[in-house]
Amino acid sequence: MGLLIMDRKISVANWMPLASAIVPACFVAAYMLGVLIGEEKLGRPSSTAAIGYLFVPVYSIIVGLVGLGVGYLLRLFLRNRGDRNLVSLSSFFLRLTVVVVALSGIGVWLALDSVVAYEKANAAQIIRDSGYFAKAKLNRDNVPSGTKRSLSNWTFEQPNQPPFVWNTRQFTVGVTDSTLMTIGIEGQANSIKHDFRGRTYLTEVEVLPVQWIQKQPEDLVVLARLRATSFRSMLLIYDPNGSLIYEELLERCGPRERQYMGTLNDIDGIALVVNVCEPFKLLLKKRPNDSLQPTSALTRRRG
Repeated sequence: MGLLIMDRKISVANWMPLASAIVPACFVAAYMLGVLIGEEKLGRPSSTAAIGYLFVPVYSIIVGLVGLGVGYLLRLFLRNRGDRNLVSLSSFFLRLTVVVVALSGIGVWLALDSVVAYEKANAAQIIRDSGYFAKAKLNRDNVPSGTKRSLSNWTFEQPNQPPFVWNTRQFTVGVTDSTLMTIGIEGQANSIKHDFRGRTYLTEVEVLPVQWIQKQPEDLVVLARLRATSFRSMLLIYDPNGSLIYEELLERCGPRERQYMGTLNDIDGIALVVNVCEPFKLLLKKRPNDSLQPTSALTRRRG
């Protein structure tokens, strides 16, 4: 009896709306689940990542309804095929199953590939290096204390912090949409901007003006703390003209109270010490004299 049911002929046109709903809905569900599970196993999910599971059925149903509408349109054309529109029930469900499994597998593969690509792009690495600094690792158990420490100038909880002084002028740090950092001259539109979209959102920004050479303008060192579960911070160094000359994505680990950025008088001169996981120091190498002169529009407007 069961064989007779599976071998009976059905109209592909009549079943097309259901098939057109199932296929894209399963693809979207597979992709979304692949991203969520991939982040759990391979990545660094946010603290609210579990909420994503609630949206899987919602988005899948929405896409399925769109597919259902497309299926009804396809049915209008398929009904004109006459006998060619008839297939056995077993053949129809076999083909539908193959398509669903294949597309769901592609969805999972695309999801995992996107997670891997994101993690690779956000691995600890030097992104920009103008060649002005020498980097040296420090003993993790004996990080030297600094003579000058960075100042927290913006936090997620307290965004309106007092201005800081860089090369005799007052600057403020602002963050828009939790991703766009702006360091501006008070009362002027000209400013430094750095967009963290594609990384994650900001939770804290520390600043530290550094005068590597006496009687020369200061560089500005910025340590941006990204979301807690990203375990990443970004180190940025701007020259007196406001040009970005060093950018490094750092792994962040250990207790927050032990994390540190500051300067000290090293045997080779002023050194920047950074300790957010694997401690290191940066020393200024010889730099062209003109790169130390604040002549950009950012500085010219200070008068």
